Amino acid sequence: MGTIKFALRMLKADFKKSLFYCGSLIFSTMIVFVFFNMTANPVYGGDPSGKSQSFTTILSLIVVIIAMVMAFFANSFYLANKSKELAIETLSGGSVLTLANYILTQNFLIMLIAIPIGLVLGYLTIPLINSYLYPRLDATSPIWQIYPAGIGYTIVSLATEMVWLVIVDTGYAYRTEIISLIQADKTMNPKSKGMIKLPDFIFVLLYILPMTLILALEEEATMYLAISCIGLFGISGILKAVMPKMLRSVVHNKYYNHPHKIISINNLNHSLKQATTLIQMVIISATFLVCFMCVYFENPRQLVIILMSYAVLTFMMAVSITYKVMIEAMQRKLSFRHLKMIGYVTKDLKKVIAQEVFGLYAVIIIFPLLYFIAILFKFVAAGKITGIFGLGILLFYILIFVLAGFISYFIYQKIVLKGGVTVMSVIVEAKDVVKIYGDDEKTQVVALDHVSLNIEEGDFITVMGPSGAGKSTFLNNLATIDLPTSGSVKINGKQVRVMGETEIGRFRYENLGFIFQEFNLLQTLPIEENVAVPLTLKNIPSKEVKERVLEIAEKLEISHLLHKYPDECSGGQRQRVAIARALVTNPKLVVADEPTGNLDSKNSHELLAFLKDLNEKEGVTILMVTHDSMIASYSKKLVYIKDGKIDAILERGDLSQREYFYKIVDINSRESQALMFD
Repeated sequence: MGTIKFALRMLKADFKKSLFYCGSLIFSTMIVFVFFNMTANPVYGGDPSGKSQSFTTILSLIVVIIAMVMAFFANSFYLANKSKELAIETLSGGSVLTLANYILTQNFLIMLIAIPIGLVLGYLTIPLINSYLYPRLDATSPIWQIYPAGIGYTIVSLATEMVWLVIVDTGYAYRTEIISLIQADKTMNPKSKGMIKLPDFIFVLLYILPMTLILALEEEATMYLAISCIGLFGISGILKAVMPKMLRSVVHNKYYNHPHKIISINNLNHSLKQATTLIQMVIISATFLVCFMCVYFENPRQLVIILMSYAVLTFMMAVSITYKVMIEAMQRKLSFRHLKMIGYVTKDLKKVIAQEVFGLYAVIIIFPLLYFIAILFKFVAAGKITGIFGLGILLFYILIFVLAGFISYFIYQKIVLKGGVTVMSVIVEAKDVVKIYGDDEKTQVVALDHVSLNIEEGDFITVMGPSGAGKSTFLNNLATIDLPTSGSVKINGKQVRVMGETEIGRFRYENLGFIFQEFNLLQTLPIEENVAVPLTLKNIPSKEVKERVLEIAEKLEISHLLHKYPDECSGGQRQRVAIARALVTNPKLVVADEPTGNLDSKNSHELLAFLKDLNEKEGVTILMVTHDSMIASYSKKLVYIKDGKIDAILERGDLSQREYFYKIVDINSRESQALMFD
């Protein structure tokens, strides 16, 4: 019962996302009801009894399948937004069945609202369509009439859709681990799907061959459709094998030092692989309708329903791809935050998003369009359809997907740029910094209480303290990730509050390097380009970028990893890559937040020995947060925070590392000692 109450409470709290999902199911239900009733309508060549399977029945089944695909992607996006709630439920002791119960409770309630509304809207839509079409078809049937066969098919279809969503949701609960839920927006977990390995030109040939055959053979819709199916394998190979190589080559040879294209082209590469099946569905379904539009051009009753199917199908495929883009954007939220941390500003990130999204939609438009043009050209040349009709079909397809591209661009922006990193700068001098969370005085939390600290060139400072003491908040305020409620934070003598986003971004990539516990590598970029990304903001020539990447890679012993992707590397290797990315710009200050949190003892001490050497020999200033006294003993100064205040500052001075370690342990255990011996 507790799970159901929690599900209901979170459904209400997340009203906007629930409403968005509900709207998709309403539209899907309406489409199913309208089209099955149209297939049963004798005016459009249907059978009211549902006993005979006419062409229109098959046509509507295709539209219904696409409607279910759209509902599936809407459900996937909805689940992607539920990760934190599911994590809470799991951490509270919930089992797989509990998670499934939680998801299904919310889904059932949304369906309970969406399906009746969709049926009512469908019932109201039917007379509107009929009142427009009946006079043009010389039909006299009642415009409000619905048919038993249409109702029966609708019930079966909606029941199938509900069962499918239940299976998907239960499967999601079964296969999702707690760590995946907690870090759902932190990793992309790309999965490489195997496919038959063939020379690249074979895939290109398989894509071009159907167009050649269509232009060479007689006008036959069924044959054209069968020929187009050959091209599906070619497109799969082009998107998963040929284009990745081509795009990688373009980045490596032309845009290696370009701050926007090095990110956007790699993201596009990943997005195309993920959208391959959807693009294939667009080609086969739209090609089917284009072929039969040409066949039934002289039959207005059949043509009407085919045209409506084409319009609705194109719209639903565009919506499905938009949902796919939204899912990808959800998975990249943290990557974009990290880009901001290393110096990218909003203007840069918008360019990255625009290049990726418009590149994706260009492929989605062009690949199927070439088939459509070949088919329509043959039918126009044979005099079976008019040129204006063919042009209208093409323009409608282009218009819908161009519109979807712009919508995807703005939604993508909203998802990845919302919240994120508060625009700030690095600190040289902090004076009386206060950070308060919450607006209500009764529930306010004072995270930092008049904290002052100077960070001087060459410092190696470790921040320690009990959980909830304000360590991370302190680090965030010193390292430009957060903005204090009050107090003074100066960078190079200039107040942070008066600095604009562009100035802050420039300061970050010129002065800061970030090392995080979670590594925070960009999953769509190989290791080499992950390391190179900060340099692209400095307009450094490609040759120099490659030299500096290779130099730092050799220094950190990761040269053999440069052509791998992050998910192909171990935890220790990924941390070394993260360090290389932080150091490749020769920063004045390295900010490390629990850098050894995901490393074993051996890798942890190797990392700290490297940072210590970097500080002593190259004068790099380091600011680090850790909970481990041994790790802290590598630093020169300890700042101990308790209850939002600096409780103690310990300088290493001439102490040996062992002596310094014992003093750190003494400070950390002071409260426990007081409880034991008082």
